[in-house]
Amino acid sequence: QLEVELTDDVTIAGTHLNISGVASKLGKHDKALEHAFCALELVGNHIASADQYDGNGVMPSVTHDDYTTLAIAYHNVAVEREHLQQW
Repeated sequence: QLEVELTDDVTIAGTHLNISGVASKLGKHDKALEHAFCALELVGNHIASADQYDGNGVMPSVTHDDYTTLAIAYHNVAVEREHLQQW
């Protein structure tokens, strides 16, 4: 069961957000933006698919933390685009 939790899209998105934060602190804003976009895509797809059943007939649930991660991903994308002057 631990293996399943570690491969959850939202968990992986959180890891991308952490990498994004570290890259940003190092001044590597292009890499930080890439990781923020990866996180945004992962958690966005997870939330968008919440109204669809998986192959086992189970509808995935969306939690408050999922929406929090989505908001953080949008924020990181915006901050990095500002650093790169991508208006």
